[in-house]
Amino acid sequence: MNGTANSASKKIARAVFEEALTSGNLPANSNNLADHLKGNGASVEIISSKLSPKRRPVQGGKVAYIALRGSTGSHATATTPHVKIGNKTSNVGEVQVLEVHPVGKQRRYRDMERRGLILEAPLENPLDIVIVMQHYGDISSQAEVQLNW
Repeated sequence: MNGTANSASKKIARAVFEEALTSGNLPANSNNLADHLKGNGASVEIISSKLSPKRRPVQGGKVAYIALRGSTGSHATATTPHVKIGNKTSNVGEVQVLEVHPVGKQRRYRDMERRGLILEAPLENPLDIVIVMQHYGDISSQAEVQLNW
């Protein structure tokens, strides 16, 4: 491997080995490190928050939803319309949030990957997204989530 796939794999390997060596245990939901590096037990957290009158996410009242590798689920965000990607397991490198059923070019929700996205018109309600998780060796997996707002 060369290029960005090699760099991403190195970062993932460092994070996984650091987690295993500092805790003294294999990562949860994995029988060995090789399987964990390939994505076993991978998950990404979606954090939804309430908005202040100035339309900024507030610190209190956050709700977390865990999107597991290979899962399909839904998350109610009516009272917490600001959503963003939070923590991820050590075996997840880059995360991309994409629309599930594209018409034409697939839309990527970069704001949700970074500072957060406010669920409001003209976005669809519910918003169907797919979270693509990158793993060691340029392997990827995904989870589908329906955000109901």
